[in-house]
Amino acid sequence: MGRSQELSEFQRGTVIGCHLCNKPRKLTERGHRMLRREEIANFLQSHSLQTCKLHVAFRLAQEQCTESFMEWVSMAEQLHPSHTSP
Repeated sequence: MGRSQELSEFQRGTVIGCHLCNKPRKLTERGHRMLRREEIANFLQSHSLQTCKLHVAFRLAQEQCTESFMEWVSMAEQLHPSHTSP
């Protein structure tokens, strides 16, 4: 599908609506909540121990922890705007 051709309605639907190709996510919402709970309870614990409990890859656990930390930082910045920049 080159850029020179217009997409038909069918092709447009397959391109736009193809999120993960109907594959289930590796980490479900329940697993995400468990990972976040473990992260809060054992903040200094290594990711490898958390991945053993959930049977997910190390990189996936690391990404989820980073995302939750960034959510926490943005929430803290919204609550205390005086701490961000002078």
